[in-house]
Amino acid sequence: MSLNRVVVVGLGKIGLPLAVQFASRGLSVVGVDVSREVIQQTNAGVAHFEETGMETLLKDAVKSGQLSSTLDLRRAVSAANFIVVVVPLYVDSEGESDFTNIDQAVAEVGKSMCRHATIVIETTLPIGTTRSRFAPILEKVSGLIAGEDFFLAFSPERVSSGSVLSDFRRYPKLVGGINSESTARAAKLYEFGFEFDMRPDLTRSNGVWSMDSAEAAEFAKLAETTFRDVNIALANTFASHAEELGVSYSGIRDACNSQPFSMLHSPGISVGGHCIPVYPHMYLQSDKSAGLVELARNINKGSPSRLIRLVAERLGGVQGRNILISGLSYRTGVKEAAFSGAIDLYQTLLELGAKAHLVDELFDDQEVLAMGFRPPGKSKFDALFINSGSHPFQVSLLDKLEPEAVVMDGRSILKAVDWENLLQIGEGFRP
Repeated sequence: MSLNRVVVVGLGKIGLPLAVQFASRGLSVVGVDVSREVIQQTNAGVAHFEETGMETLLKDAVKSGQLSSTLDLRRAVSAANFIVVVVPLYVDSEGESDFTNIDQAVAEVGKSMCRHATIVIETTLPIGTTRSRFAPILEKVSGLIAGEDFFLAFSPERVSSGSVLSDFRRYPKLVGGINSESTARAAKLYEFGFEFDMRPDLTRSNGVWSMDSAEAAEFAKLAETTFRDVNIALANTFASHAEELGVSYSGIRDACNSQPFSMLHSPGISVGGHCIPVYPHMYLQSDKSAGLVELARNINKGSPSRLIRLVAERLGGVQGRNILISGLSYRTGVKEAAFSGAIDLYQTLLELGAKAHLVDELFDDQEVLAMGFRPPGKSKFDALFINSGSHPFQVSLLDKLEPEAVVMDGRSILKAVDWENLLQIGEGFRP
């Protein structure tokens, strides 16, 4: 079983770092993408997005000849021993999956893959998808038998934008195949292609962790992200009650977390990003009875509206008011707007008749405008909602506020001395 020829299908924010990682370990890697511009940039050793530590590794990989990229998926796959698919599974605002693109990519792989090739899916999926959806597609177009003539496994990406390469080392690589041979073959790829940090806190050595099946690996990815969503919902519930009682949730949280048996999360104005607001919906596709998961998702989805109501009570309504949202990015320091809570904030304010504006320290005004939002201009604002951004940036916005403006700090970024009429989630304020 040769490891020398690896194809990575999809050179996005996970696929390109993955290709670079494999190349840095001496594997011969071909990256495939549907974007001509991405292919041209990659072959020039230029990343089409920012990712810590990747620029130098990419240039070195291209210069050494370990990494090349192409639009021609079928030609690349025909010479590959391992094919890793990292094509996005798109979802709508309610978390409904659209398999169109990834189905097409998997089918194209099947048309050209060689006998005994190993296909690994890294795209996060509903439980059972690898075996019940992709294996039949591959068998149909190839005429080969899954688990005998070719091998198929799932290995979820477990990384965050901005720290992808370090996350490759930090977290165990979970691998689960449709049979034991599929698991073993996929595990060998990552054992050679990755290196891992020492983690004495783990129950076993950091490295490649073989799971019982593809379903177990799919379940693990959805469970770890759904856990976070449920716990954030619990934090938001506790914070809301703390506000009613006039006590500080942060003090309560710190007191509880002084015992190792408690791990209370922080509340927030929203839950954004590619993962936490999306993957609970994928989990619910196989576990229809998981009412707790559905309830938690609804609580977090409703957080922006709840906080708008609190500000509206302070202002005597938001209709006709100039209101600024700070932070299109779903997370401070990462130029990503996927499922950002700022979008719900903006749309809800418009529906209530407010004059909503949006600003971000990483997106300039032209980018904000191109995405359908109104930049602040020279207006003075009656309220500020903080969704993300650094402390210095938030302080710089205070000059744009009317003297009696209300600030809803949804991330506990500001300090009491920064603004008199400051509201922070769970900090005991009474409307």
